[in-house]
Amino acid sequence: MSDPEEADMTPEQFKAALAELIAAATDDGVDPRGSWVYRADDPTETDWEVMIHELAGGSDD
Repeated sequence: MSDPEEADMTPEQFKAALAELIAAATDDGVDPRGSWVYRADDPTETDWEVMIHELAGGSDD
């Protein structure tokens, strides 16, 4: 994480930030479903792949 103030993010804050990001993407016409790859600029940091699947109703967990 590059912002030290974000270093103490809780799982609940992460979930809320993710929900905001997905909602903003869909509001702007971006389909968030599928695979998204994040390649860190710093070779000492971790690269990530995120998979987003739309759920068919039910609980939000």
